[in-house]
Amino acid sequence: TDGNNASNYSDLMRATYLVAGLFKDARIDPQMFPAEKAYEMATLGGARTIDLRHLFATRSMAVVGASARSWIAETVRANLATMGSATRCHFVNPKYYELHGQPCYPDLAALPERPDIVLVALNPLRAARVTREAAAAGVPAVIIPGGGVVEGGAAAAAMQSEVAAIARGHGLALVGPNCMGVVDFTTNSAAYIGDISPYLPRGG
Repeated sequence: TDGNNASNYSDLMRATYLVAGLFKDARIDPQMFPAEKAYEMATLGGARTIDLRHLFATRSMAVVGASARSWIAETVRANLATMGSATRCHFVNPKYYELHGQPCYPDLAALPERPDIVLVALNPLRAARVTREAAAAGVPAVIIPGGGVVEGGAAAAAMQSEVAAIARGHGLALVGPNCMGVVDFTTNSAAYIGDISPYLPRGG
């Protein structure tokens, strides 16, 4: 992108990070205010804001439920390599000491750092427990990938309600369920469960 587009992108993202907590209340139209006013407007009335930078410029992530029987952990790690990303990817599963040639940790507390993202690689119906553990560990963002989850009847509805309540109560950035994850071709960050083509253009 050229300099003006890069600047506009930066302003838009900064504004989005700061006012995300207000969008659901339709109190702010993101097209109608300058980015430099974002913080002032986002905190009107003591409103809680959610910082989305952890999703788009991820320093480290944890794949909870990583398993030799599942392709998710390997795909997420491979995507980071494809993107040339510096994001560190940790695996969490108490059943393994090592997985796919790297250490595997029993829980979030055992990780060498607090990740920016927890990606749930378990049955989505177990996502509420993982989200609660992530919130307790101070993880700022959770991704619940997968498809067909919201069509799963009463159990799925209860999970979604519980996960949403946990996210609101702790100020978590929450993506999913029923998603593939997040990719940013500007920062080369990827927490994504599909294969990313190495030929896709970078920079925006």
